[in-house]
This record gives sequence, structure tokens and C-alpha cells, in this order.
Amino acid sequence: MHGRFCPICGKSIDYAIDGLCIECYRKSNPILR
Repeated sequence: MHGRFCPICGKSIDYAIDGLCIECYRKSNPILR
């Protein structure tokens, strides 16, 4: 398993949505809660 890093917050993430961690993805897509 290789780790990914969120480009916004720099956190190591196991599961990414469009390359972002879930928190940053939600912040950039406030409609999806």
C-alpha cells in the first residue's frame, strides 16, 4: 500500500475522493454533506 497525501491539508489519507481527504472534499463541495 502506498500512502497518499491531501494536497490541501497535507494529511496522509487512505481513502481519497478526487485526490482530497474527505474533510477537504466536503469543504470544497459544501452541497454534499
